[in-house]
Amino acid sequence: MSGALLEKETLDLQTIIELLGERPFPPKSNFKAYLEYKKKEEQFAGEIKEEEGKDDNNSGEGGEGQKVASQNA
Repeated sequence: MSGALLEKETLDLQTIIELLGERPFPPKSNFKAYLEYKKKEEQFAGEIKEEEGKDDNNSGEGGEGQKVASQNA
């Protein structure tokens, strides 16, 4: 358990749950609301990364073609 803290300087909630297990009691309502907010925030960030990755792939194809055309000119 202490090895994880030495490897990483900070531990997020998911890592703590993996190390110690679920809480033996339910979280307070404000903490539960915070966790739900963080989960939605992470999902939103993941969706944005996926969309950016798709945009990069699409723009990369056109960009290479333009380089070849300029080299031939």
